[in-house]
Amino acid sequence: MKQPARSFPLPQAVPQETEGLDVQEDVMVNPSPEATDEEFAQLEKVINEVNSFIYSDGNDDIVKAMKDGKDSLPQTVGDIGGNLLQNEIQMFEEEGEDISREIYIEMQSSVIHELTEVAVEEKLVKFKDDNEAQAFMGEALTYAMINNIDSDDPNISPEEWSASTAQMLRNTPQQDQMVSGTRVIEEVM
Repeated sequence: MKQPARSFPLPQAVPQETEGLDVQEDVMVNPSPEATDEEFAQLEKVINEVNSFIYSDGNDDIVKAMKDGKDSLPQTVGDIGGNLLQNEIQMFEEEGEDISREIYIEMQSSVIHELTEVAVEEKLVKFKDDNEAQAFMGEALTYAMINNIDSDDPNISPEEWSASTAQMLRNTPQQDQMVSGTRVIEEVM
């Protein structure tokens, strides 16, 4: 293989002042810039309750359901996630809180992420790379959303989900990805 004509210098570390810098662990970042502070607080509250259930009282049942549905694990994870979130929102609303559906996708995405972590920890799934993990979670999220559309929640309709999903896709920034590597001559392949 031909070596480059010259190598590029390695960047030098830039000394940074860290005195007075507070680092916080497990701080949720608002996933939806359009969400209000109240909606973000609701998201945190609901997700914390769901996560608490996933890792405590419901863990054995969730793992058993995942093992039983291992042949179609993304659908199993999506169905579990959809049910967990729907039930938690219903419980909050029975207590008199009004949970915004504007942040539903963000809440559901977070639940799917946690359930995927459980599946990985239980060695029910192994991903080659982040792209494979993202594809798995995307498929599970799709099943969760279908589950939610089919639910009896009066605040969710297929038309609202279609509009919400379309808006979310329009607001997603397109990333230009650089392609790097070595060109392989066809005869070598």
